[in-house]
Amino acid sequence: MYTITHSDKNNPPALTKFLKLRVLCGYCNFKCCNSPSLEVETTENESKALELPRRFPQDGRCQCLTDKGCKHGGKRPVYCRLFSLQVTPDNKLVVSHWAILHCPNQRDYDFIETDENNHNIYEKKKPKSKSKNSFKTLSLKKEINKMPTVVEACKSAIVELWGEDFYKKALAYAEKPEPEGFGFCKK
Repeated sequence: MYTITHSDKNNPPALTKFLKLRVLCGYCNFKCCNSPSLEVETTENESKALELPRRFPQDGRCQCLTDKGCKHGGKRPVYCRLFSLQVTPDNKLVVSHWAILHCPNQRDYDFIETDENNHNIYEKKKPKSKSKNSFKTLSLKKEINKMPTVVEACKSAIVELWGEDFYKKALAYAEKPEPEGFGFCKK
């Protein structure tokens, strides 16, 4: 398990490929919060403030999950705000393999139309897996390729863990063009 315990403010992680991926966090069925395999970590301060253990298994459903998401909202643990990024034991910031497999992202949808409310309507492509974490149809105010990258989506956690300068560096890294035919963001 990759965890925030591997993070060190004085030794920020190395940046890796795929930080450009746009995971559509919140446009799902909260499978990450319903996973029997994922655990939640809290810092000492979060544990006290949120009255949560320092580390706890979700056992199929996180105790903080409601029908609308986390009951702690923007104050949820930094570990949860950092997801779908993880820090590996060798100090690399990576997109979680779990997130790549289960979280909805721009690769999963085709544009259908712009509706009368000026929302972009997307339909899920034929599923590559049996994962039921993505909605069949999305209605987005932005174009799907303008939704936040994983770095942008995890900004509050990145800034808290490693500072604003590291966030800017990670954002610039994520915005670099990928080599032709490389990675998740093929056209």
